Amino acid sequence: MTPPPDVSIIIPCHNAEPWLAACLESVLEPEGHTQEIIVIDDGSTDGSRRVAERYVPRGIRLISQTRTSPGAARNRGFSESRGAWVQFLDADDLIGPGKISRQLSTLRASPPGTVASCGWSRFYGEFVPGVSHRVEATTARDYVPAWLFLQTQANEGCMMHPAAWLTPRQLIRKAGPWDQSLTPNDDGEFFARVLAHASGIRFVTGVHTHYRSGLPGSMSVTRSKSRMEAMHRSALRFSETLLGCDQSPETLAAISEMWERLRFELYPEAPALSRDAARRAREDGHVPKTRLPCGPRLKFLRAIGAWKLARRLQVRFR
Repeated sequence: MTPPPDVSIIIPCHNAEPWLAACLESVLEPEGHTQEIIVIDDGSTDGSRRVAERYVPRGIRLISQTRTSPGAARNRGFSESRGAWVQFLDADDLIGPGKISRQLSTLRASPPGTVASCGWSRFYGEFVPGVSHRVEATTARDYVPAWLFLQTQANEGCMMHPAAWLTPRQLIRKAGPWDQSLTPNDDGEFFARVLAHASGIRFVTGVHTHYRSGLPGSMSVTRSKSRMEAMHRSALRFSETLLGCDQSPETLAAISEMWERLRFELYPEAPALSRDAARRAREDGHVPKTRLPCGPRLKFLRAIGAWKLARRLQVRFR
């Protein structure tokens, strides 16, 4: 049997025909490491499978299955993979040059259980180098222990593009599989569990991943009842994971801010869940500082306590 590769790149794909080729091209050429690229075609009904098949002669491994969910496809890819480090990558996103090799070099020189991150940017439509919007914010630094990143995330609402992580295989085994029911909002909950087991995070400068945004019908922007419920469940599990790492006043206050942000996000589609989030934000006597984020035209309504009207207008005219 051949030795396992250094890195497994796992790409779930469902109806990503317009973007899959660019995604694969961004990771095809390893730079000083060995790798395997596994595409899980999750019941696509467009030409995604045909695109992936064109890359099989270039070393891509294609697995086809009936439609499940992105989390289930990632779990299938992980079970089929052998790399010591794992790179999750959505089929419409891109990896910048040198990202994996630079992170891998950093992790090899770091304590066991370290996860690597990097900068990331958001782009709309066709990707143009240098034009995408960088959104590193407070995530652009090392965190030791790793759960401090979760505290910052809860307090400030910053996110990390899932593809920006490079994760040791053993941490994923400890964290457990992706939750297939959290669609979307599964990545924050999954990586919270990973980071709860990690010794630290090393931020690798000078490399980036690129997150495609604004696609019509994207699950990340839909405001369906199922998405609202998934957001609430994900927040519950995130807070449980963080509290399992630390219960200091700083962490409790950060979780309060997280619930208050979610209170606004869940309204008006899920008023009962919004009320529950507001209650959780005020547990243990906390008074959250977060206010409904809005433009100058709605600040007056917010100032007089009419945030629900402001939020309804915000959602309607978004």
